[in-house]
Amino acid sequence: MDTERLEKIKYALTLRAAEVPEVLEELQALCGCVPQRSSMREDFEACGHPNLLPFWERMVAAHPSAANLAREVWSNYERHTAALNEGEEPSPPGVGEMAMNFAGALLRDLKAGRPRRTPDEVEAILAICRGCELWRSEQNRCGQCGCWIRKKASWAQEHCPLGKW
Repeated sequence: MDTERLEKIKYALTLRAAEVPEVLEELQALCGCVPQRSSMREDFEACGHPNLLPFWERMVAAHPSAANLAREVWSNYERHTAALNEGEEPSPPGVGEMAMNFAGALLRDLKAGRPRRTPDEVEAILAICRGCELWRSEQNRCGQCGCWIRKKASWAQEHCPLGKW
């Protein structure tokens, strides 16, 4: 696998590390910019975190939840890349995958105590989504994960699958 792909996968995994409580503490010790989502992209690009690939290899081998996250990130990346290579817009996931995405989001939300973003935060997220190449305006959905963005944006535990918010 080429270096650019590895960097994107490392970034996506690290950005979603809060979804794997078993690894979050160790990752925070290794990578001080995790999980501050607001500055992570800049911090990640500034230092590159060369030690993250061995870290994720170890975590995927040791924790089923990290392995599941890695499979999901890889699947999303492959689907998106394949569609772009064919000159098509990536198709949204099927009903089954969207149901699984929603179930995961609901569990994370309940586990976290149902925290909500402010209306201003939701509007800022919607502005980011509307500017995205994967935005499906006719359905108000994300073309990557299939979620209704207004709902997903209001749940404080949720994030963009592409790391845009």
